Amino acid sequence: MTLVEAMWARMCESTREDGSPIEPSDPFWDRLTQVAAQARTTPQVWFEQRQLYGDLADATLFAESFAKWLDLIWAQGAEAALQTYPSE
Repeated sequence: MTLVEAMWARMCESTREDGSPIEPSDPFWDRLTQVAAQARTTPQVWFEQRQLYGDLADATLFAESFAKWLDLIWAQGAEAALQTYPSE
């Protein structure tokens, strides 16, 4: 689940890996985009969206796993994360 959330957070940053824009696809897109940009360097802010995640922000193991995946996606891309997933 943390890999899926990391992929979504990356998408919500509003650019693809090739730099092309991702069109808004959510009624809360502006807020999601803002938080996704912050999450790039501070992943825990993604789960501080308590209206979406409730108490999940307090789940340390979940947050650590999410941060690992998001860092990998930003550093090496989504394909690398997907290739790494089966071995995790």
